[in-house]
Amino acid sequence: MEYVPLIVVLALFAGAHYWGWKISQPRQSDFDAINTYAAANGLKVSKISISGNHWRYWLRGHVLLSNIARIYVINASTLDGKHQEIHVAVDPMSPGALKVLQEKSLPNR
Repeated sequence: MEYVPLIVVLALFAGAHYWGWKISQPRQSDFDAINTYAAANGLKVSKISISGNHWRYWLRGHVLLSNIARIYVINASTLDGKHQEIHVAVDPMSPGALKVLQEKSLPNR
């Protein structure tokens, strides 16, 4: 009986950790939102990478993201052949489908 509170606390901690991990996994709706964003901005997506570096955006731009936000790095090219790297986030804790965190041009390959 003396270990019951400890077991309950550990079970709650493990459940919260599992729930956060499960929510932060990539979803098909994220990729659909990325493709919609790319089509609206005249971009052709060549690669989508998953990024877990939340601190980079918190420290550089004071962007408010939850710990369960899903962050993606998109490599795309414009219609005139310029290459771009676009960092976007999908945050389940805030409304809105896609949040652009950073855009930068890449040298042509």
